[in-house]
Amino acid sequence: MDLMILTAVHGTDRMPPRDPWLSGERLSYYHLGHVAADILGRLSGNGPGTTFNLATATAGALAALAIAGLAADVTALGRAATRTAKVVAAGVSATTLLLLTPLIGLVNLAAASGLGERAWWVMLGVANVPVEAGAREGVPTAFWWWWSSTRVLPDTISEFPAFTLILGDPHAHLLSMPLSLIAVAIAVATFEGGAPLTWRRWQRDPERLFLTSAVFAAIFMTNAWDIFVYGALWGAAGILAFRRAGWSWLPAIVGASRWAMAPVALALVVAYGFIESLDAPPLGLAPVLGEHSDPVRWLLVWGAPLTAALVALAFLRPRLANNSATAAFSLAVAPVAAWVGLLINV
Repeated sequence: MDLMILTAVHGTDRMPPRDPWLSGERLSYYHLGHVAADILGRLSGNGPGTTFNLATATAGALAALAIAGLAADVTALGRAATRTAKVVAAGVSATTLLLLTPLIGLVNLAAASGLGERAWWVMLGVANVPVEAGAREGVPTAFWWWWSSTRVLPDTISEFPAFTLILGDPHAHLLSMPLSLIAVAIAVATFEGGAPLTWRRWQRDPERLFLTSAVFAAIFMTNAWDIFVYGALWGAAGILAFRRAGWSWLPAIVGASRWAMAPVALALVVAYGFIESLDAPPLGLAPVLGEHSDPVRWLLVWGAPLTAALVALAFLRPRLANNSATAAFSLAVAPVAAWVGLLINV
Protein backbone atom coordinates (compact mmCIF):
# COMPACT_ATOMS: atom_id res chain seq x y z
CA MET A 1 0.00 0.00 0.00
CA ASP A 2 2.65 2.51 1.01
CA LEU A 3 4.82 1.65 -1.99
CA MET A 4 1.75 2.24 -4.12
CA ILE A 5 1.16 5.66 -2.57
CA LEU A 6 4.84 6.57 -2.89
CA THR A 7 4.86 5.50 -6.55
CA ALA A 8 1.66 7.46 -7.24
CA VAL A 9 3.13 10.58 -5.63
CA HIS A 10 6.40 10.16 -7.51
CA GLY A 11 4.76 9.87 -10.92
CA THR A 12 2.06 12.52 -10.67
CA ASP A 13 2.04 15.99 -12.17
CA ARG A 14 -0.76 17.31 -9.94
CA MET A 15 -2.22 16.84 -6.47
CA PRO A 16 -3.96 14.79 -5.33
CA PRO A 17 -2.39 12.00 -7.39
CA ARG A 18 -4.44 9.42 -9.23
CA ASP A 19 -5.20 6.17 -7.42
CA PRO A 20 -3.29 3.28 -9.08
CA TRP A 21 -5.66 0.79 -7.46
CA LEU A 22 -8.87 2.45 -8.66
CA SER A 23 -8.52 3.78 -12.18
CA GLY A 24 -9.91 7.24 -12.79
CA GLU A 25 -10.24 8.13 -9.10
CA ARG A 26 -8.17 10.45 -6.92
CA LEU A 27 -6.02 9.00 -4.16
CA SER A 28 -8.25 9.50 -1.12
CA TYR A 29 -5.71 8.93 1.62
CA TYR A 30 -3.47 11.17 3.70
CA HIS A 31 -0.21 11.29 1.77
CA LEU A 32 1.81 14.38 2.75
CA GLY A 33 4.35 12.14 4.48
CA HIS A 34 4.83 10.23 1.24
CA VAL A 35 5.32 13.52 -0.61
CA ALA A 36 8.09 14.40 1.87
CA ALA A 37 9.61 10.93 1.36
CA ASP A 38 9.53 11.39 -2.41
CA ILE A 39 11.31 14.74 -2.06
CA LEU A 40 14.00 12.96 -0.03
CA GLY A 41 14.31 10.38 -2.79
CA ARG A 42 14.56 12.97 -5.53
CA LEU A 43 17.21 14.95 -3.65
CA SER A 44 19.27 11.77 -3.24
CA GLY A 45 18.69 10.62 -6.82
CA ASN A 46 16.65 7.54 -5.92
CA GLY A 47 13.40 6.06 -7.19
CA PRO A 48 10.44 4.89 -5.09
CA GLY A 49 11.96 1.46 -4.35
CA THR A 50 15.03 2.83 -2.56
CA THR A 51 13.10 5.80 -1.18
CA PHE A 52 10.76 3.34 0.53
CA ASN A 53 13.65 2.24 2.78
CA LEU A 54 15.15 5.71 3.13
CA ALA A 55 11.80 7.06 4.35
CA THR A 56 11.57 4.44 7.09
CA ALA A 57 15.07 5.13 8.41
CA THR A 58 14.69 8.90 8.11
CA ALA A 59 11.36 9.00 9.96
CA GLY A 60 12.82 6.98 12.83
CA ALA A 61 15.94 9.16 13.00
CA LEU A 62 13.96 12.42 12.88
CA ALA A 63 11.59 11.17 15.59
CA ALA A 64 14.54 10.20 17.81
CA LEU A 65 16.14 13.61 17.28
CA ALA A 66 12.86 15.42 17.98
CA ILE A 67 12.10 13.56 21.21
CA ALA A 68 15.69 13.96 22.43
CA GLY A 69 15.46 17.73 22.02
CA LEU A 70 12.00 17.77 23.58
CA ALA A 71 13.16 15.74 26.59
CA ALA A 72 16.15 18.02 27.11
CA ASP A 73 13.90 21.10 26.99
CA VAL A 74 11.37 19.62 29.41
CA THR A 75 14.18 18.65 31.79
CA ALA A 76 15.46 22.23 31.65
CA LEU A 77 12.12 23.38 33.07
CA GLY A 78 12.72 21.45 36.29
CA ARG A 79 15.03 22.13 39.20
CA ALA A 80 17.48 19.40 38.23
CA ALA A 81 18.34 21.18 34.98
CA THR A 82 21.99 20.24 34.85
CA ARG A 83 23.73 19.45 31.59
CA THR A 84 24.10 15.82 32.64
CA ALA A 85 20.39 15.57 33.44
CA LYS A 86 19.45 16.93 30.03
CA VAL A 87 21.82 14.58 28.23
CA VAL A 88 20.50 11.59 30.17
CA ALA A 89 16.89 12.60 29.50
CA ALA A 90 17.59 13.00 25.79
CA GLY A 91 19.29 9.61 25.57
CA VAL A 92 16.65 7.76 27.57
CA SER A 93 13.79 9.31 25.59
CA ALA A 94 15.28 8.46 22.21
CA THR A 95 16.07 4.92 23.33
CA THR A 96 12.63 4.26 24.77
CA LEU A 97 10.87 5.74 21.74
CA LEU A 98 12.68 3.41 19.36
CA LEU A 99 13.07 0.30 21.52
CA LEU A 100 10.30 0.20 24.16
CA THR A 101 7.76 -2.56 23.44
CA PRO A 102 4.70 -4.09 25.07
CA LEU A 103 5.37 -6.66 27.78
CA ILE A 104 4.08 -9.44 25.53
CA GLY A 105 7.53 -9.48 23.91
CA LEU A 106 9.06 -10.56 27.24
CA VAL A 107 6.43 -13.28 27.51
CA ASN A 108 7.43 -14.73 24.15
CA LEU A 109 11.12 -14.52 25.02
CA ALA A 110 10.53 -16.30 28.32
CA ALA A 111 8.29 -18.98 26.85
CA ALA A 112 10.57 -19.72 23.90
CA SER A 113 13.52 -20.02 26.30
CA GLY A 114 11.66 -22.58 28.39
CA LEU A 115 10.84 -20.37 31.34
CA GLY A 116 7.55 -21.24 33.01
CA GLU A 117 4.78 -23.57 31.94
CA ARG A 118 3.19 -23.04 28.55
CA ALA A 119 -0.23 -23.09 30.23
CA TRP A 120 0.72 -19.95 32.16
CA TRP A 121 1.33 -17.94 29.04
CA VAL A 122 -1.75 -19.30 27.23
CA MET A 123 -3.91 -18.03 30.09
CA LEU A 124 -3.01 -14.46 29.09
CA GLY A 125 -5.46 -14.85 26.23
CA VAL A 126 -3.25 -13.40 23.47
CA ALA A 127 -3.48 -15.08 20.08
CA ASN A 128 -0.34 -16.98 18.95
CA VAL A 129 1.33 -16.47 22.34
CA PRO A 130 3.51 -18.16 23.27
CA VAL A 131 5.19 -18.98 19.96
CA GLU A 132 5.55 -22.61 19.03
CA ALA A 133 9.24 -22.72 18.14
CA GLY A 134 12.13 -22.62 20.57
CA ALA A 135 14.85 -20.02 20.96
CA ARG A 136 18.38 -19.47 19.73
CA GLU A 137 20.57 -17.28 21.95
CA GLY A 138 17.45 -16.27 23.85
CA VAL A 139 15.50 -15.09 20.79
CA PRO A 140 12.51 -17.12 19.45
CA THR A 141 13.17 -18.88 16.14
CA ALA A 142 9.54 -18.79 14.95
CA PHE A 143 8.94 -16.80 11.77
CA TRP A 144 7.79 -13.26 12.58
CA TRP A 145 7.41 -14.17 16.25
CA TRP A 146 7.19 -10.45 17.10
CA TRP A 147 4.03 -9.94 15.00
CA SER A 148 1.75 -10.97 17.88
CA SER A 149 3.07 -8.06 19.97
CA THR A 150 0.68 -5.80 18.03
CA ARG A 151 -2.30 -8.14 18.33
CA VAL A 152 -2.66 -8.27 22.10
CA LEU A 153 -6.28 -7.06 21.81
CA PRO A 154 -8.38 -9.24 19.45
CA ASP A 155 -9.26 -7.69 16.08
CA THR A 156 -7.23 -4.59 17.00
CA ILE A 157 -3.83 -3.37 15.83
CA SER A 158 -1.70 -1.85 18.60
CA GLU A 159 1.48 -0.82 16.80
CA PHE A 160 4.48 0.90 18.35
CA PRO A 161 7.55 2.55 16.75
CA ALA A 162 9.93 -0.41 17.19
CA PHE A 163 7.48 -2.73 15.44
CA THR A 164 6.98 -0.41 12.48
CA LEU A 165 10.71 0.18 12.09
CA ILE A 166 11.50 -3.55 12.21
CA LEU A 167 8.71 -4.25 9.75
CA GLY A 168 10.23 -1.59 7.49
CA ASP A 169 6.88 -0.05 6.58
CA PRO A 170 6.82 3.75 5.97
CA HIS A 171 3.14 3.98 6.75
CA ALA A 172 1.45 7.28 7.54
CA HIS A 173 1.60 6.77 11.30
CA LEU A 174 5.38 6.31 11.13
CA LEU A 175 5.96 9.28 8.81
CA SER A 176 3.91 11.50 11.13
CA MET A 177 5.96 10.76 14.27
CA PRO A 178 8.43 13.66 13.89
CA LEU A 179 5.57 16.10 13.28
CA SER A 180 3.63 14.73 16.24
CA LEU A 181 6.60 15.31 18.53
CA ILE A 182 6.87 18.89 17.28
CA ALA A 183 3.20 19.27 18.24
CA VAL A 184 4.09 18.05 21.76
CA ALA A 185 6.88 20.65 21.86
CA ILE A 186 4.38 23.35 20.87
CA ALA A 187 2.09 22.19 23.69
CA VAL A 188 4.98 22.39 26.18
CA ALA A 189 5.86 25.91 24.99
CA THR A 190 2.18 26.89 25.31
CA PHE A 191 2.01 25.63 28.88
CA GLU A 192 5.32 27.14 29.99
CA GLY A 193 5.33 30.29 27.86
CA GLY A 194 4.65 32.66 30.72
CA ALA A 195 2.84 35.15 28.43
CA PRO A 196 -0.93 35.77 28.21
CA LEU A 197 -2.58 33.69 25.50
CA THR A 198 -4.27 36.44 23.49
CA TRP A 199 -4.66 37.36 19.83
CA ARG A 200 -2.16 40.16 20.37
CA ARG A 201 0.44 37.51 21.07
CA TRP A 202 -0.15 36.10 17.58
CA GLN A 203 0.09 39.59 16.10
CA ARG A 204 3.43 40.23 17.84
CA ASP A 205 4.78 36.82 16.84
CA PRO A 206 3.32 35.86 13.42
CA GLU A 207 6.09 33.29 12.89
CA ARG A 208 4.77 31.31 15.87
CA LEU A 209 1.25 31.54 14.47
CA PHE A 210 2.32 30.23 11.07
CA LEU A 211 4.47 27.46 12.55
CA THR A 212 1.67 26.25 14.84
CA SER A 213 -0.84 26.27 12.00
CA ALA A 214 1.55 24.60 9.55
CA VAL A 215 2.45 21.81 12.00
CA PHE A 216 -1.14 20.87 12.75
CA ALA A 217 -2.15 21.13 9.09
CA ALA A 218 0.80 18.90 8.19
CA ILE A 219 -0.16 16.36 10.86
CA PHE A 220 -3.68 16.17 9.46
CA MET A 221 -2.40 15.70 5.91
CA THR A 222 0.21 13.14 6.98
CA ASN A 223 -1.86 10.97 9.35
CA ALA A 224 -5.28 12.48 9.87
CA TRP A 225 -6.16 10.50 13.00
CA ASP A 226 -3.29 12.07 14.95
CA ILE A 227 -4.93 15.49 14.84
CA PHE A 228 -7.43 14.45 17.52
CA VAL A 229 -4.76 13.36 20.01
CA TYR A 230 -2.22 16.14 19.53
CA GLY A 231 -4.84 18.81 18.97
CA ALA A 232 -6.42 17.84 22.30
CA LEU A 233 -3.00 17.90 23.99
CA TRP A 234 -2.30 21.39 22.66
CA GLY A 235 -5.76 22.58 23.68
CA ALA A 236 -5.30 21.18 27.19
CA ALA A 237 -1.96 23.00 27.45
CA GLY A 238 -3.71 26.26 26.53
CA ILE A 239 -6.39 25.73 29.17
CA LEU A 240 -3.80 24.92 31.84
CA ALA A 241 -1.84 28.05 30.88
CA PHE A 242 -4.92 30.14 31.66
CA ARG A 243 -5.40 28.19 34.90
CA ARG A 244 -1.81 28.98 35.93
CA ALA A 245 -2.61 32.65 35.40
CA GLY A 246 -5.41 32.37 37.98
CA TRP A 247 -8.45 31.83 35.73
CA SER A 248 -11.21 29.45 36.81
CA TRP A 249 -12.04 26.47 34.61
CA LEU A 250 -14.89 27.83 32.48
CA PRO A 251 -13.21 31.17 31.61
CA ALA A 252 -9.97 29.26 30.97
CA ILE A 253 -11.72 26.99 28.46
CA VAL A 254 -13.39 29.95 26.76
CA GLY A 255 -10.15 31.94 26.69
CA ALA A 256 -8.12 29.04 25.29
CA SER A 257 -10.77 28.38 22.63
CA ARG A 258 -10.76 31.99 21.55
CA TRP A 259 -6.95 32.09 21.49
CA ALA A 260 -6.81 28.91 19.36
CA MET A 261 -9.22 30.18 16.72
CA ALA A 262 -6.54 31.99 14.69
CA PRO A 263 -4.13 29.06 14.23
CA VAL A 264 -7.01 26.62 13.70
CA ALA A 265 -8.51 28.81 10.97
CA LEU A 266 -5.12 29.24 9.28
CA ALA A 267 -4.48 25.48 9.49
CA LEU A 268 -7.80 24.81 7.75
CA VAL A 269 -6.81 27.22 4.98
CA VAL A 270 -3.43 25.53 4.55
CA ALA A 271 -5.01 22.05 4.44
CA TYR A 272 -8.10 23.03 2.42
CA GLY A 273 -6.98 21.40 -0.82
CA PHE A 274 -6.35 18.11 0.93
CA ILE A 275 -9.59 18.28 2.95
CA GLU A 276 -11.59 18.97 -0.22
CA SER A 277 -10.15 15.91 -1.94
CA LEU A 278 -10.58 13.48 0.96
CA ASP A 279 -13.48 11.05 1.19
CA ALA A 280 -13.75 10.82 4.95
CA PRO A 281 -14.78 7.48 6.52
CA PRO A 282 -17.61 7.30 9.05
CA LEU A 283 -16.44 8.17 12.54
CA GLY A 284 -17.66 7.05 15.93
CA LEU A 285 -16.67 6.21 19.50
CA ALA A 286 -17.53 3.11 21.50
CA PRO A 287 -16.14 1.39 24.59
CA VAL A 288 -14.03 -1.74 24.09
CA LEU A 289 -15.89 -4.53 25.88
CA GLY A 290 -16.18 -8.29 26.14
CA GLU A 291 -13.40 -10.46 24.77
CA HIS A 292 -11.59 -7.43 23.35
CA SER A 293 -10.43 -6.05 26.68
CA ASP A 294 -9.40 -7.14 30.14
CA PRO A 295 -7.01 -5.79 32.80
CA VAL A 296 -4.25 -8.30 32.00
CA ARG A 297 -4.05 -7.44 28.31
CA TRP A 298 -4.36 -3.74 29.13
CA LEU A 299 -1.26 -4.01 31.32
CA LEU A 300 0.57 -6.05 28.68
CA VAL A 301 0.19 -3.10 26.30
CA TRP A 302 0.55 -0.14 28.67
CA GLY A 303 2.67 -1.52 31.50
CA ALA A 304 6.03 -0.74 29.89
CA PRO A 305 5.33 2.89 28.87
CA LEU A 306 3.65 3.57 32.22
CA THR A 307 6.76 2.37 34.03
CA ALA A 308 8.96 4.62 31.89
CA ALA A 309 6.65 7.58 32.50
CA LEU A 310 6.71 7.02 36.26
CA VAL A 311 10.50 6.86 36.31
CA ALA A 312 10.63 10.13 34.36
CA LEU A 313 8.11 11.72 36.73
CA ALA A 314 10.15 10.75 39.78
CA PHE A 315 13.31 12.05 38.12
CA LEU A 316 11.83 15.40 37.13
CA ARG A 317 9.90 15.89 40.36
CA PRO A 318 12.08 14.51 43.18
CA ARG A 319 9.50 15.45 45.80
CA LEU A 320 7.19 12.88 44.28
CA ALA A 321 9.80 10.13 44.61
CA ASN A 322 8.67 9.28 48.15
CA ASN A 323 5.16 8.71 46.86
CA SER A 324 6.22 6.95 43.67
CA ALA A 325 4.79 3.60 44.78
CA THR A 326 1.41 5.19 45.46
CA ALA A 327 1.52 7.05 42.16
CA ALA A 328 2.47 3.90 40.25
CA PHE A 329 -0.33 1.92 41.87
CA SER A 330 -2.88 4.67 41.16
CA LEU A 331 -1.91 5.05 37.52
CA ALA A 332 -1.97 1.30 36.96
CA VAL A 333 -5.22 0.65 38.79
CA ALA A 334 -7.28 3.66 37.66
CA PRO A 335 -7.98 2.50 34.07
CA VAL A 336 -8.63 -1.06 35.24
CA ALA A 337 -11.08 0.23 37.84
CA ALA A 338 -12.82 2.31 35.17
CA TRP A 339 -13.05 -0.77 32.96
CA VAL A 340 -14.55 -2.86 35.76
CA GLY A 341 -17.02 -0.09 36.59
CA LEU A 342 -18.08 0.13 32.97
CA LEU A 343 -18.69 -3.65 32.83
CA ILE A 344 -20.75 -3.51 36.02
CA ASN A 345 -22.90 -0.68 34.64
CA VAL A 346 -23.37 -2.47 31.32
